[in-house]
Amino acid sequence: MKNTLFILLSFVFLASCKPTENVVPQTQELLTANQWKLDRFSDSSRKTLTTNQVDALAAVLFAMEFEFRSDNITRAREAKTKQIINAGTWYLLEKDTIMDIDVAGFKGKFTVLEISKTKLVLRDDNKMLLKTQDNGNLEFVVVL
Repeated sequence: MKNTLFILLSFVFLASCKPTENVVPQTQELLTANQWKLDRFSDSSRKTLTTNQVDALAAVLFAMEFEFRSDNITRAREAKTKQIINAGTWYLLEKDTIMDIDVAGFKGKFTVLEISKTKLVLRDDNKMLLKTQDNGNLEFVVVL
Protein backbone atom coordinates (compact mmCIF):
# COMPACT_ATOMS: atom_id res chain seq x y z
CA MET A 1 0.00 0.00 0.00
CA LYS A 2 2.80 2.38 0.90
CA ASN A 3 4.56 1.65 -2.37
CA THR A 4 1.41 2.36 -4.37
CA LEU A 5 0.87 5.64 -2.53
CA PHE A 6 4.52 6.62 -3.07
CA ILE A 7 4.35 5.82 -6.80
CA LEU A 8 1.08 7.72 -7.15
CA LEU A 9 2.46 10.80 -5.37
CA SER A 10 5.66 10.65 -7.43
CA PHE A 11 3.62 10.49 -10.63
CA VAL A 12 1.48 13.48 -9.59
CA PHE A 13 4.61 15.46 -8.67
CA LEU A 14 6.36 14.70 -11.95
CA ALA A 15 3.24 15.44 -13.97
CA SER A 16 2.84 18.82 -12.29
CA CYS A 17 6.41 19.91 -13.08
CA LYS A 18 6.77 22.04 -16.16
CA PRO A 19 9.77 21.57 -18.41
CA THR A 20 12.33 24.34 -18.02
CA GLU A 21 12.24 26.87 -20.82
CA ASN A 22 14.76 29.45 -21.90
CA VAL A 23 12.85 32.62 -21.17
CA VAL A 24 13.85 35.44 -23.50
CA PRO A 25 13.50 38.84 -21.83
CA GLN A 26 11.14 41.25 -23.55
CA THR A 27 12.40 44.51 -25.03
CA GLN A 28 10.90 46.61 -22.24
CA GLU A 29 12.48 44.41 -19.58
CA LEU A 30 15.88 44.76 -21.23
CA LEU A 31 15.53 48.55 -21.51
CA THR A 32 14.43 49.08 -17.93
CA ALA A 33 16.88 46.66 -16.31
CA ASN A 34 19.88 48.91 -16.87
CA GLN A 35 21.07 52.45 -17.26
CA TRP A 36 22.63 53.19 -20.61
CA LYS A 37 25.40 55.41 -21.93
CA LEU A 38 26.14 56.34 -25.52
CA ASP A 39 29.15 54.41 -26.75
CA ARG A 40 29.33 55.67 -30.33
CA PHE A 41 27.47 56.89 -33.39
CA SER A 42 27.60 54.74 -36.50
CA ASP A 43 26.36 54.91 -40.06
CA SER A 44 23.99 52.42 -41.69
CA SER A 45 26.89 49.99 -42.24
CA ARG A 46 27.81 50.30 -38.51
CA LYS A 47 31.03 52.21 -39.24
CA THR A 48 31.90 54.63 -36.41
CA LEU A 49 31.18 58.28 -37.18
CA THR A 50 33.55 61.07 -36.18
CA THR A 51 32.53 64.11 -34.14
CA ASN A 52 32.59 66.16 -37.38
CA GLN A 53 29.76 64.02 -38.74
CA VAL A 54 27.37 64.56 -35.83
CA ASP A 55 25.42 67.57 -34.63
CA ALA A 56 26.62 69.54 -31.58
CA LEU A 57 23.65 68.21 -29.56
CA ALA A 58 24.74 64.70 -30.40
CA ALA A 59 28.18 65.21 -28.90
CA VAL A 60 26.60 66.29 -25.59
CA LEU A 61 24.91 62.89 -25.29
CA PHE A 62 28.27 61.27 -24.50
CA ALA A 63 28.34 63.08 -21.14
CA MET A 64 25.01 61.57 -20.03
CA GLU A 65 23.59 58.33 -18.73
CA PHE A 66 20.06 57.35 -19.68
CA GLU A 67 17.40 55.59 -17.68
CA PHE A 68 14.24 54.10 -19.19
CA ARG A 69 11.84 53.34 -16.35
CA SER A 70 8.99 50.84 -16.51
CA ASP A 71 6.48 53.69 -15.97
CA ASN A 72 7.60 55.12 -19.35
CA ILE A 73 9.59 57.95 -17.79
CA THR A 74 13.05 58.53 -19.19
CA ARG A 75 15.77 60.50 -17.47
CA ALA A 76 19.11 61.82 -18.61
CA ARG A 77 21.72 62.22 -15.89
CA GLU A 78 25.08 63.92 -16.04
CA ALA A 79 27.51 61.00 -15.93
CA LYS A 80 29.86 62.40 -13.27
CA THR A 81 27.46 64.07 -10.83
CA LYS A 82 24.44 61.80 -11.49
CA GLN A 83 22.28 64.94 -11.46
CA ILE A 84 19.12 64.70 -13.60
CA ILE A 85 19.54 67.06 -16.55
CA ASN A 86 16.46 66.23 -18.58
CA ALA A 87 13.41 63.97 -18.42
CA GLY A 88 10.43 62.98 -20.50
CA THR A 89 8.61 59.92 -21.76
CA TRP A 90 9.35 56.90 -23.90
CA TYR A 91 7.13 54.25 -25.45
CA LEU A 92 7.64 51.14 -27.53
CA LEU A 93 5.50 50.99 -30.68
CA GLU A 94 4.85 48.57 -33.52
CA LYS A 95 5.59 45.35 -31.65
CA ASP A 96 8.63 46.82 -29.86
CA THR A 97 10.43 47.77 -33.08
CA ILE A 98 10.06 51.56 -32.68
CA MET A 99 11.02 53.61 -29.64
CA ASP A 100 9.18 56.94 -29.33
CA ILE A 101 11.15 59.36 -27.14
CA ASP A 102 9.77 62.73 -26.06
CA VAL A 103 12.22 64.79 -24.01
CA ALA A 104 12.63 68.58 -24.01
CA GLY A 105 14.91 69.36 -26.96
CA PHE A 106 15.02 65.74 -28.07
CA LYS A 107 11.97 64.16 -29.64
CA GLY A 108 11.56 61.47 -32.24
CA LYS A 109 10.95 57.88 -33.21
CA PHE A 110 13.90 55.52 -33.40
CA THR A 111 14.00 52.04 -34.89
CA VAL A 112 15.28 49.43 -32.43
CA LEU A 113 17.99 47.62 -34.40
CA GLU A 114 19.46 45.59 -31.56
CA ILE A 115 18.83 45.07 -27.89
CA SER A 116 20.44 42.74 -25.39
CA LYS A 117 21.44 42.81 -21.74
CA THR A 118 24.54 44.84 -22.62
CA LYS A 119 23.81 46.69 -25.87
CA LEU A 120 21.14 48.92 -27.38
CA VAL A 121 21.27 50.21 -30.96
CA LEU A 122 18.73 52.76 -32.18
CA ARG A 123 18.52 54.09 -35.74
CA ASP A 124 17.98 57.85 -35.96
CA ASP A 125 15.17 57.83 -38.51
CA ASN A 126 14.67 61.56 -37.86
CA LYS A 127 18.21 62.43 -39.03
CA MET A 128 18.34 65.02 -36.27
CA LEU A 129 21.72 64.09 -34.83
CA LEU A 130 23.85 63.67 -37.91
CA LYS A 131 25.23 66.08 -40.46
CA THR A 132 25.05 63.41 -43.15
CA GLN A 133 21.99 62.47 -45.21
CA ASP A 134 22.25 58.86 -44.08
CA ASN A 135 20.30 57.43 -41.16
CA GLY A 136 22.72 57.09 -38.29
CA ASN A 137 22.72 54.80 -35.31
CA LEU A 138 23.08 55.53 -31.64
CA GLU A 139 24.89 52.65 -29.98
CA PHE A 140 24.50 52.38 -26.22
CA VAL A 141 26.18 50.15 -23.66
CA VAL A 142 25.23 49.39 -20.08
CA VAL A 143 26.52 51.71 -17.35
CA LEU A 144 28.67 49.67 -15.02
